[in-house]
Amino acid sequence: MLKRREQSVCPMCGQRMLIRHGVRLSPKLADLFDMIERCGKHGVQSEVLASVFYPGKATAAAQNCVRQNVHHLNALLAETEIEVRASSQEPYRVLKRRKA
Repeated sequence: MLKRREQSVCPMCGQRMLIRHGVRLSPKLADLFDMIERCGKHGVQSEVLASVFYPGKATAAAQNCVRQNVHHLNALLAETEIEVRASSQEPYRVLKRRKA
């Protein structure tokens, strides 16, 4: 679990940038990562994330947005030893990256 959460400001747009595992994340991606990480080994279902982050969207569209955000998050975390994973009908979890 991350012990220290760092925050800085984007030099281009002034948006707050949050550091997780040495990677700068936008506020939405940082919030998504934090929620998944806080759920620990039990993880969090896609439906829950969709309802929290996209409350006004249709369920399928909101879940697709979550899936895209997780893909983006994993691309940013590519150089770290962790990733966000979920298999079919399983919740999202923060796990150690599989060695290739």
